[in-house]
Amino acid sequence: MTMVVGAWILATPPSGGADEPSHVIRSAALIRGELDGQRVASALQGFELPAHVGAPDPACFAFQPGVPANCINELDAGSGTQLKITKAANYPIWGHLAPGLGSLLPQGWSSPGARVASAAIPLLLLAGALFAASRHGWWSAAGVLVAITVPVWFTVAVVNPSSLVIAGGVAMWVAFASAWRRTPGPGWAPARLDQVLLAAGWAAMVLPRRDGLVYAAVVAALAIMIFDVGIGHLRRSIARSAWATMVVSTLATLAWASRNDAPSSRLLFVAPFAPVAAIGLRWLWHRAAATGQRLAVVVGAGSATLVGSYVVMGTRAGGFDGAVFQRTIEQTGIDMREAIGIVGWLDTAVPQSMVVVWLIGLGLLVAGAIIAETPRAAIGAVAVLATGIWMSWVLTMVQNDESGTYWQGRYYLPLMVGIPIVLTTASIDRRHAARLGKAAVAFSLVVANVGIAAAMRRWGVGEHGTPVPWKWDTYATVVPPIALVVLHGAGTLLLWRSVDLIAGPADARSASDINIASAVTPTLEAGVNLLGYHRATSGLGVAVRRLHASFAAAGIPVSSFDVDLTDSPVVGQQAGPGDQPLRRTTVAVVTAPELPAALAAAPQLRNADRVIGYWFWEVAEVPDGHAVAFDLVDEIWAPTAFVADAYRQRGDAAPVVHQPLHLAEPSAIDPALARRWRDRLAPDDQFVFLITLDLLSVVERKNPFAAIEAFGRVALEASRPVRLVVKTLNGDKRRASLQRIIDLVNLSPASDRIEIIDEFVPDVDMAAMVSAADCLVSLHRGEGLGLHLADAMWLGTPVVASRYSGNLDFMDDDTSMLIDVVLVGAVNGEGGYPDGMLWAEPDIEQAATAMLRLVSDPTLVTELAEGARARVQSLPDERSLGQSYAAALAEQ
Repeated sequence: MTMVVGAWILATPPSGGADEPSHVIRSAALIRGELDGQRVASALQGFELPAHVGAPDPACFAFQPGVPANCINELDAGSGTQLKITKAANYPIWGHLAPGLGSLLPQGWSSPGARVASAAIPLLLLAGALFAASRHGWWSAAGVLVAITVPVWFTVAVVNPSSLVIAGGVAMWVAFASAWRRTPGPGWAPARLDQVLLAAGWAAMVLPRRDGLVYAAVVAALAIMIFDVGIGHLRRSIARSAWATMVVSTLATLAWASRNDAPSSRLLFVAPFAPVAAIGLRWLWHRAAATGQRLAVVVGAGSATLVGSYVVMGTRAGGFDGAVFQRTIEQTGIDMREAIGIVGWLDTAVPQSMVVVWLIGLGLLVAGAIIAETPRAAIGAVAVLATGIWMSWVLTMVQNDESGTYWQGRYYLPLMVGIPIVLTTASIDRRHAARLGKAAVAFSLVVANVGIAAAMRRWGVGEHGTPVPWKWDTYATVVPPIALVVLHGAGTLLLWRSVDLIAGPADARSASDINIASAVTPTLEAGVNLLGYHRATSGLGVAVRRLHASFAAAGIPVSSFDVDLTDSPVVGQQAGPGDQPLRRTTVAVVTAPELPAALAAAPQLRNADRVIGYWFWEVAEVPDGHAVAFDLVDEIWAPTAFVADAYRQRGDAAPVVHQPLHLAEPSAIDPALARRWRDRLAPDDQFVFLITLDLLSVVERKNPFAAIEAFGRVALEASRPVRLVVKTLNGDKRRASLQRIIDLVNLSPASDRIEIIDEFVPDVDMAAMVSAADCLVSLHRGEGLGLHLADAMWLGTPVVASRYSGNLDFMDDDTSMLIDVVLVGAVNGEGGYPDGMLWAEPDIEQAATAMLRLVSDPTLVTELAEGARARVQSLPDERSLGQSYAAALAEQ
């Protein structure tokens, strides 16, 4: 990428970029401490600068495609100072600081030095974005490389603050898209690099241009709606340092705007409300379950946008002008052509044939998005296109431009680069994705090479001159054009190779692809690479540890790889690659939507001969968000028959095998510890009902509300004192969920007999707490397995639970009090459970009756406890399950 930009820096003649002389002069003045110059005209200021600093007048060739750039005159190399005129003095200072450093170089070096310094930050942003996207494979890498059109390469190479805004736009779009690819079903989870790109991209957009904050706010608003990002995701997922960067850069821009009297500056104070409005619109969308309600949301949002836009456009001098607006609309096609393939002073065009080639590359991405299972990516890309066009009309009107031609193609780019990036978030077959991605990249790089050659031809001999590179005039370049063509071509080849090295392993498992990984991966050994939350105090953490124990009991070698995608507390040392060998089978104990991110963090695990997803799911229907992982696995292992049936019903998933998890007996409990917990739970020897839940596991699914309501009825009718303890975890990370529980408890007629304990306790204390309770209640709406229910059965604590989902693998009417359910549409599923998807609604009245029976019938309590313990004791032990796993692994 550096070679490509370097070739453009050397190929572009002095003052070859639109308004570049003005930006060079402003940069040089600013770095020398001159903020305000002599006002020469209404929009022009002059600064006293060294004679060799600045850029020559391009008037002899600018806007004249047939005139080569060799007519340009050298700058006066005198030793004194001269008054240099610029029309860029009213720009914010931040975009001119870096190129100003280059102007401090000696005569002959200051002009290229300014370009190099100007290109440094945009180049870093583009490289970081491409790296982040390439980690997800060729498909996502294609989105970035198709987005980087010839005008993007060119704008980065010349001195122009727009280069920062465009690169910042690419970085922001990639950050949102990469976070979506990590967990497309349950939410939005940016990795550390994504957060860096998001914060740096935002700052790069808002600081250098007068309208940069508008661009950044619109990009954020669109991404929030396209990728379904809620306020909770933003608050939980973005580090404070990233928030600080975005807030400080925004405040710096608003401080500048408060001192600027341009009418367009007023827009900057309104712009930050765009992401806020998007969050509100998303909330309304999720609240509106019916199609008619959602249509009303769309119509209302569209109407508000039109009215608001009309009001904004009416702020121009003389108010809204229909004739100017018409001319602005007519200019749209020209502006779009400029965004794809016109550089220089809008006088240097990529051949029309290359525009068609680029559109073919984009068309491949469109085709991929159309064949995807859901239309989100295609609809999102259309929304970006429509917003970009509408924004061009609004901003042109606000600028008080009478001709309707204020807008230029490069102004589209911060938004429009999002189109191919959004398209490549579509979930399609891995083999198709790799093929389409590579083809689209190939088209894009061909256009880039022809584009720079066409530009050098225009500058060397005019657009109608000889097409032979070695006959082109050097027009003050220090390297012959033919050498720059070769340099650029070599740069694009290295760019392809770099992407292949990063993205290749992500696509190496395609049946039709060469196994690139085999060249760099050591010989695979027998056994299992076990990927999961080895240290997490969560259900998935328990599951991966029990699988590890079963593998070990059967003599299966295991290499452990830790996943860091959870907010749950962790214990022990991290399981990492270290000197562990890579083994022939990878078993991933994460949810399906988390799998792409988990494998991205340990890409070597994809090179195993076989990848198995050990997946949990809690309701009968598997949502489309899980499909992102289907092509990443060869087989799905399900811990319960319920989970197995759910994935089999999808039809597009890998083969599914029911492989039960060992329901291990909890460790022996110290009698003194048991007494302490009994005294805490039942200080007056009450009959204690216990609810346990992790608030990270979607409180609406765990449904403590039904048990609290049932207990309210029990407390009024019980024959002896009763008490309810609600044991939660991670309330500090899900404050709203915890508050809902607190509010319901406060409204309960038995609130004085209910205690909420929100804290982390070690496993041994958790077992002692369950043992100390008289009954465990779980009126869940769905469970993939229900480990806490099995623990209670081992400990002799009767269980009242919903007659639904994975717990029925080991629970029946002889071992527990099962509560009938009806299936209802999900609400408040926090993204993981789409609204309307069916889950269980337990019968609260039946639950209250069952709880009362346990209070009044000690014999029933004893019978259930004994039956439950006998049931879990009869289940396969650790070694037997390990042998079953070994037999399954031996089947290839």
